[in-house]
Amino acid sequence: GEAHDQVSHFLDRRRESQAARRITHFTPLPLLNQQQMVAVWKQFMPRRGGWSYEAVAIDNPGKGVFLLEAANRDLRAYSVVIVSDIAMITKQAPGRLVAYVADRQSGAPVSGAVISALANHQPVARITSDASGIASTPLILGSIENMVVLARHENDWAIESPYGFEFGQQAAHP
Repeated sequence: GEAHDQVSHFLDRRRESQAARRITHFTPLPLLNQQQMVAVWKQFMPRRGGWSYEAVAIDNPGKGVFLLEAANRDLRAYSVVIVSDIAMITKQAPGRLVAYVADRQSGAPVSGAVISALANHQPVARITSDASGIASTPLILGSIENMVVLARHENDWAIESPYGFEFGQQAAHP
């Protein structure tokens, strides 16, 4: 059916992309962390004016969180690639952080996921999801510029940067 055709088309594009990657010359820029490099390839991009984007098929490196670094002459771009079987939704209210962790395929709650919150690059909370996949904690913070919430369960990761976070307006409710 249609799903089979989509998968076949994706696999065909991936094989074509892999064949195009067999090169011997790369952009001579220093990498962020050459010791932890997983893969290197060359991706040909169509010429366009201004900003553009392109879907790129990559070989699945296995579960983990990976930094994708793209370089062209003196230009660089970065993106995070997450290969995981879990997903996380966070909700914040003045003085409280709530997270829900679930299996990406079934939607079933994930018990025992360790959830860490970082504000301004510093750890501010560490909680564990219960049998219903929920973890909640009081969280009173002063002025923060950035917030990241990470969930880990075995080899799976979920990462979220809550938008419009408000953790210091009033006292937390139990």
